[in-house]
Amino acid sequence: MIAQKYKIRSKPRVLHILKKGHTSRWGVFYFRRLPNRTGHPRFTIILSKKNGRKAIERNVVRRRIYEAIRKNFNMCEKTCYDVVVLCSARIAQMNFAQIERDMILGLKKL
Repeated sequence: MIAQKYKIRSKPRVLHILKKGHTSRWGVFYFRRLPNRTGHPRFTIILSKKNGRKAIERNVVRRRIYEAIRKNFNMCEKTCYDVVVLCSARIAQMNFAQIERDMILGLKKL
């Protein structure tokens, strides 16, 4: 898992990023980002019920995404963005290697 200091926990901040943030897309991921003042990037992941009917399924996908971010954090640690990661419904059928590949390519675009 990713360290707590690299997660966005404030719902108003997430809503602000969704409203004002710059959008980029890669594979199954949609990235909304806004600059922050923390000196390091922060992430949060939003999954809808299209990504899994049960919370257990969505949490498994969320953990895989956070692990892909943690393993490839060195690609984006110099950037100072708050990033909201949205996922398409296809991610529920993907294995970790496919998720990691798309995440790597998406993080390069940040």
